[in-house]
Amino acid sequence: MARKKDKKFPALNTQEAEEIVRELGRALDVHREWTIKFRTMLVCRTKPKAADLNAGSHRKTVFGKWYFGGVNPNLRDHPNFKVVGKNSRLMHDAARRLARLVLDDADIKPAQYQTFIKSNDRFQRSVRKLLSEAWDFLRFTDPLTGVMTRATMKPRLEAEQERSRRTGQPCAVAMMDLDRFKKVNDTHGHRAGDRVLKAIAGYAHDNLRRYDQVFRYGGEEFVLLLPNTTIINAKRVLD
Repeated sequence: MARKKDKKFPALNTQEAEEIVRELGRALDVHREWTIKFRTMLVCRTKPKAADLNAGSHRKTVFGKWYFGGVNPNLRDHPNFKVVGKNSRLMHDAARRLARLVLDDADIKPAQYQTFIKSNDRFQRSVRKLLSEAWDFLRFTDPLTGVMTRATMKPRLEAEQERSRRTGQPCAVAMMDLDRFKKVNDTHGHRAGDRVLKAIAGYAHDNLRRYDQVFRYGGEEFVLLLPNTTIINAKRVLD
């Protein structure tokens, strides 16, 4: 079975997703403060800050330093992450044009101001969308193993069942149970058992396609959802 990777929400662990939520939330807070100060400058016609006049200023904001800095490499390939960066650049370009008009004591036309407002709104919406996805990841992800929870399994199975009926494409569903897992806990303790569960879940995740799905069904039980996969190919993957 092919191992082609798609470009949906990246493979993150819970700690990485929590960090993204914190960073994006902080970026929105700082951005709101900047927006208030920038609009005040426009209304009061005070001297613009040098940062608002320089090209590439979007890279020097709190958000820009995070965005162009040490972000999780997987997140950089996320389409919505790229949209956020583009919207940030366009917004600061529009802001720089307004700041230069203020510096030159020139009039600001309504259309110029509206361009800035619309670009500002697009940037905030794109950040909130990415933030919402990170929250969903945390809400629907088992904190120990990093795979999806049982609570998310039924609607995803039903959606895949409907897609299979509509398209005629095969789909395989399998349950994976760890043999003698109780002996691991009894002999080595529950912390060792937790490490085994994390390792198994990580192995399954790393060796399946990005659109395959892994759910933690119970203690040591996992359910695998394999779209576009025949029973024969599913058996090979499971073996």
